[in-house]
Amino acid sequence: MLKRLEEAVLIYSLMLVLFPDQLEPSIHVAQCQLAQGDRDSAVATLSQLDSALEDDAPLKQRTRALLEQLQKPQSASSPASARMPIDAS
Repeated sequence: MLKRLEEAVLIYSLMLVLFPDQLEPSIHVAQCQLAQGDRDSAVATLSQLDSALEDDAPLKQRTRALLEQLQKPQSASSPASARMPIDAS
């Protein structure tokens, strides 16, 4: 995989502008931020997404699961564990 993460963030952000009712690209932005090692930005992105979603939205469950995982203490012995794989869905 060619880690063109900055380009991916730009494309996902453009998708959010073009299709504001479709919030799923926000999850992908957060995953790209994590892959870049920017945990704080990923948490901020997911927190914004969580507050924008209605409680019964299927995407909210996925967003909260990612947030919970990021809020767990990081293991000092395996910093790579903080990175989450980019979901192809």
